[in-house]
Amino acid sequence: MDAINPLGVATATIVGFVIGGLWYSPFLFGDLWWKLRGIDPAAVPNDGLPVGKMAAEIVRVLVVATTLAWLQHTTGSTSFGAALLLGSILWLGFQAMTIAGSVIHEAYPPALYAIHIGDALVKTLAMSLILAWWR
Repeated sequence: MDAINPLGVATATIVGFVIGGLWYSPFLFGDLWWKLRGIDPAAVPNDGLPVGKMAAEIVRVLVVATTLAWLQHTTGSTSFGAALLLGSILWLGFQAMTIAGSVIHEAYPPALYAIHIGDALVKTLAMSLILAWWR
């Protein structure tokens, strides 16, 4: 872990968290996300910021960023092209395919799947580039 830059991991984590917040906001896919889940956003109580969920999401993104940094270092994928390739392979092989199981086995709406894997792709590629920049 000595070769992993903590500043790069922290920056990738913050950027990944912000991308998720924007992705699921009303400005992008938030309204459609609620609709596809069968929930009326007006019926959801607004108790302020869900601090526990936000903290859990930051930890989740931190684990992804740390794992990406370690894999980039271990595989030597530190150029921008190699980082994008590694991020794309990880996204397709793990994130997109894992969520696809919900579509296949749980009648998960394909449009909801598209929203989630789009978020995962943008986050993964952005974090991969940041980590390649700050190695």
